[in-house]
Amino acid sequence: MVKNDLRSEQDQRKQAIVIGAGIAGLLAARVLSEHYGRVLIVERDVFPSHFEVRAGTPQAFHVHRILPRGKMILEHLFPGYTQELLAEGAYENRIAHAAEAHSNGRYASVCKCSHVLSF
Repeated sequence: MVKNDLRSEQDQRKQAIVIGAGIAGLLAARVLSEHYGRVLIVERDVFPSHFEVRAGTPQAFHVHRILPRGKMILEHLFPGYTQELLAEGAYENRIAHAAEAHSNGRYASVCKCSHVLSF
């Protein structure tokens, strides 16, 4: 009987595993936490007890910007996120073009927005 061979949806959703604790992995884990009883994040680096660049995050040395839609999504998933970043030294830019792309010898604006969170 097919029905006996299939586990219930509830049984299948006990645990999720996420490989990597970079921004994508942590966001995936946060979303999965709404659907699974437990989310296990597998990361090769040891998390430091205070701010410090991890070996697995070479991108940590350059400026990061969060565009308005990303800021909205992060604030929804992590209420208070923006205020915490601002308290830790991030700042909001008021710029005309958040990003430009270069293609075929021409520059084109990727995002025309007025508020970008930088850290």
